[in-house]
Amino acid sequence: MTPSFLVVKAVIISLCKDPATTANDNLDQFQEYAGYLERYKWELIQDKELKDSVFRARTAVEKEHHTNASKQPIHRVLKAITGWIQSEHSQATDSPPAGAPTGPRRDPKSAGPTTRSKGKGSSSF
Repeated sequence: MTPSFLVVKAVIISLCKDPATTANDNLDQFQEYAGYLERYKWELIQDKELKDSVFRARTAVEKEHHTNASKQPIHRVLKAITGWIQSEHSQATDSPPAGAPTGPRRDPKSAGPTTRSKGKGSSSF
């Protein structure tokens, strides 16, 4: 049974408070709850407190292990979560609402082909 978003959020925030301890003692639990969090991506991008905790923890791990952060299992989990945040956020802001105009329309029956002017001051080499 999947825990509720509030439970997942509480556990993730708690584990993000001390990334070093989480990496040493609670990595399995962190990975488990990150898996649950993947099901709540929409809630994740809307929750400022959770996003801040995850980004802060990732920054802390990167500072502590600046030369080999990518080899740290906790960093991989945090990187995956921040990737979800960025991916979901861009999808939410990039796609127009249903029924919204997507750009200028041109009637294909109207004026002939569109031509482009080179403009003044163009030079050839």
